Amino acid sequence: MNIKNLELKRYAKRIKDVIKRFIIYQLSVIRGYGLSSNEYIFQPAFRKRFYLAPAGALIYMIALMQGIYRYNKQFNNLEGIISNLTI
Repeated sequence: MNIKNLELKRYAKRIKDVIKRFIIYQLSVIRGYGLSSNEYIFQPAFRKRFYLAPAGALIYMIALMQGIYRYNKQFNNLEGIISNLTI
């Protein structure tokens, strides 16, 4: 038995659960990294699959309603962490 298969069975019993888990993950990424709409939509996943852009825009609007944590207006939180580590 493969460990990866066991993990998938544990977390993804139905397609509805997979979609819900994906949306929650994407919301966490947007809010935690403090991404702007352009930073989020121009990620490689959306550039390769342009038909996902409307779904990405909808997820970004939900994240805006929940609130996005951004420490600096000039750059996102991930870039801020990296710049603080290199100083």
